[in-house]
Amino acid sequence: MKITVRQLMNSDLFFYSIFLSFCKPDCIRYLMPSLNHIWNYWKYFCYFVIFVIYLFSFSKKRLIHLDLLVFFMYRLIHILISGLVMSGRISVIDVLHILMNFFVILFISVSLEINLNKTFDRLFYILAVLTLINALSIILFPQGLYVANDVVGNYFLGYDNGHIIVILPAICLSLVNLINKKNMCLSLITIGFGGVSIVKCFSLTTIIGMLTFVLLVLVRFFPGVGKKLVNKYTVSCFVLTIFFGIILFRLHEQVFDLLLSWTKKDITFSGRTYLWDISLDLFKKSPVFGIGDDSEVIGEIIHDSTLLGNQKITFAHNEILDILVRNGIVGAIIYALIILNTLKKTKIRNSVVDVFICGLGGLWTMMMFESYFNYDFYLFYLAMILMIRYNYRMEKVIKLNKVYNGVCIYENIANNAKVF
Repeated sequence: MKITVRQLMNSDLFFYSIFLSFCKPDCIRYLMPSLNHIWNYWKYFCYFVIFVIYLFSFSKKRLIHLDLLVFFMYRLIHILISGLVMSGRISVIDVLHILMNFFVILFISVSLEINLNKTFDRLFYILAVLTLINALSIILFPQGLYVANDVVGNYFLGYDNGHIIVILPAICLSLVNLINKKNMCLSLITIGFGGVSIVKCFSLTTIIGMLTFVLLVLVRFFPGVGKKLVNKYTVSCFVLTIFFGIILFRLHEQVFDLLLSWTKKDITFSGRTYLWDISLDLFKKSPVFGIGDDSEVIGEIIHDSTLLGNQKITFAHNEILDILVRNGIVGAIIYALIILNTLKKTKIRNSVVDVFICGLGGLWTMMMFESYFNYDFYLFYLAMILMIRYNYRMEKVIKLNKVYNGVCIYENIANNAKVF
């Protein structure tokens, strides 16, 4: 019996087998080293499978978005050059991380192309399970599951700052389900356990990001004016105001006094302001192309044990500064084009699209205090970008069928399935 690629991708078993290879919880690396090695080989095999599927079935459809492809190729070249020139070696870990993000984009794009609705459901189930298990690990082991690099507070998904890159997309998809009245029980449980994780860990970064997200959602769904107040323009301006006001012009003393005292943090955001100053100085030394993408090289340059305890700092604790330091103005422009291209594709305004815009607003706010690119679960941020872009592709279907009713639901002509 002949099995087509479309049938294979429609198989839940196949999808979860491939995608879960990218979702290795951080605790596996420290608590189960043997399983960690097996998981890594499984992931490398999945790279090959995805590449073969794309090469023989979808290469002519240009599913890999050009701006994302250029960005990851640029960073990959930076890793190779900075490693060879500055340290005489290549960081295999950084190379594999770039490749993982690339293949995640490829796999999700193929899956969205074949069945948009089913892909949303699958991603929700994965995010929900990860969120629930992580919350249980926090409740059962409040002091942390393990110690990594002399840092406590590590749980199922890793360090407390890294949880949000999973929790926030999970909450976004849960809200989408509530809007469309499906998987409502699991969605409410996911939101509840996600909130427990945030409150228990009480990280300043996640608190700021989630407060931003909740505020944007509440304003967006306020009757009458919400849709006018919360959109891609206002969210983008809000995040840029944080970047220029807090990171560059240092207005945080006036703005964040109350929040900092509530979270028992100092005015330097746990040393981040010093790190931003170092990063700005590094950027000035090589503003056009940056100093390279090798984390070990950057760690040797940027590390100062007097700033953040004994942690070895390998990034700028700000997404924009991190890109500027590593990849220069060229890399920052390419990244900006990715964001602009994604926002451009939010022409369809409905509750679902606006939830994703609010979610990006929350993530971007947290990215002003943390650089998530080196986190394995950065893939869910990329997934959110792709989901927004594939909503745009439904606009032609809406115009053709004249089905748009202001809130909801598009129809996928290809498989006659409801989208959202």
